[in-house]
Amino acid sequence: TLDCGGNDLTITNGTLDHNDGTINNTANLLVNAAGGVYDGTGAGTVTLGGSIQVSNGTYTAGGTTITCVGLTHSGGTFNGNTATISSSGSVAVTAGTHNTNTYALTMTGGGTNIRYDISNPNNLTINTGGGAVSITDSALTVGNDLDIQTGSLNLNGQNLTVNNDLTLNGGSLDVTAVNETITVDNN
Repeated sequence: TLDCGGNDLTITNGTLDHNDGTINNTANLLVNAAGGVYDGTGAGTVTLGGSIQVSNGTYTAGGTTITCVGLTHSGGTFNGNTATISSSGSVAVTAGTHNTNTYALTMTGGGTNIRYDISNPNNLTINTGGGAVSITDSALTVGNDLDIQTGSLNLNGQNLTVNNDLTLNGGSLDVTAVNETITVDNN
């Protein structure tokens, strides 16, 4: 177990090799320089009281289970692999190389936003307990399944494409503008 307390875990040069075990941090995990590498190719656990922020370097999620308060990818490379990511904060993927692979993203915080300008989540679950997650700034494509369990997904004037199944398990899909388009390829 690596416990960082309330300090940001910042990777600017070298590699943090996290093949198993646990990283606990009440702050953020930052990969912000070209020489910084987080390599989570194993099946470890990352629990953050802050967000994951990748602005340069490489973040490889591997098969890790990640709990965080937001994800920002604004540069560098993010490899999603087979990770399971649970975020109670907003998610913004705006620049860099974002390799989705088969990772699953669960949005657990209401009053949050989701934005994928350069890629898309493979599987997306909305489970906020009643709050809304809003799509912002660009259309959202879900590479595989979208499951809305509790709370709602607000299209917020954007289009939505789901490449496999869209399932409403108690939550709702809020269409608020005339020009919003929903495309579901399987069901």
